[in-house]
This record gives sequence, C-alpha cells and structure tokens, in this order.
Amino acid sequence: MSNKSKMPDNYFTRLFKKGTLRSLIELFVVILFLFVMMFSLVYSTYNVFLKSDEIFVLNNEVVNLLNQFYNLVITLSMAFMYGILGAYTRMLLAGKVKLRAIIASGLMATFSWVALKSGIAIAIIAPHIEKSKLSNEQLYSDNFYTFILVAVLVGMFSSNLFLFMEAKINIMASSAIEKYKENEEKKD
Repeated sequence: MSNKSKMPDNYFTRLFKKGTLRSLIELFVVILFLFVMMFSLVYSTYNVFLKSDEIFVLNNEVVNLLNQFYNLVITLSMAFMYGILGAYTRMLLAGKVKLRAIIASGLMATFSWVALKSGIAIAIIAPHIEKSKLSNEQLYSDNFYTFILVAVLVGMFSSNLFLFMEAKINIMASSAIEKYKENEEKKD
C-alpha cells in the first residue's frame, strides 16, 4: 500500500491536492520576495544617496521626491496586500483560486486607493452627495481603516467580476461547441 492511501483525508490534504495551498504558498513567497526587494532598495538608496555626502550631493527637491516615492511604494504595497487578501477570501468562498485574478484584484485595489487618496473619486461622486448635506470633513476623511476596508472590498468585488465573467464565457463557449457539433451532425 502506498503512503498516499494512509494519509488522512482532511481539509489541508484536500487543499494541497487541489493546488490551492500550493498556490497560496507561491503567492506568499512572491509577496515576501517583493517586500524584501523593496526594503533592500529603500535601505540601499538611503545609505548610498543620503548618508554619503562625498559621493553625491542631492538637492532638497530630489530628496523630497525620493521620500514621497518610497512613502508611495510602501502605502500602495499595503493597498495591494489588502486587495489580495480580499480577492483570496472571495476566491476561497467560490472554491476556485486563480492566481492571476488575485494579483489583478490587488492591482485594482491599489488603483482605488490612489483614486481615493488623490481625491478624484470624491470629486466624481461629490455632486451626487451634495443633496444629502454631508460636510467636507465627512467626504474627505483620511481614515486609514476606511482605506483598508475599501481595498479589501475592491479586491473582493473585482475577483467576483472575474469569476462571473469566466462562468459566462464558459457557458457561451460550451453552447457554441454544442451548436457546432449539432451543425456537423446535420451535415453528415
């Protein structure tokens, strides 16, 4: 008898057989790699450009831009992570884990975070909200937890759209194949 038949059939072995746990581990490794690369880039840039006055002399404007860039990368990586978390949760609920949909949902959450932080999203919906007499402080709140919730919900929503479109495409493709087979049978 093989070792596979002796293994108990629990939740984790079923996940590993399906490839879900394997894809989760791969996703974690990729995200960990990206964070390590981002940290090493920040650390090396800090040590080379900002600490050594003998090698480079940077203008205050350039230092300010580098500071804003690294803050943006760290902030958007958090939005990306929360978007991935929401998408992965939605995919687990659906029983299908698609890595490319999870990554795409993380990017959509990142874009939504940028839209909220820049004020574009508020500027678009503000004329519709004016009727409800909300104050500017309520509209333009900069609450971190609100942004986290938005990133998670956008991740879930975009992965839900992916699942919906994939199901519709599969239905349309199978019906087209059936019609093609029926037409071929009629010809014979």
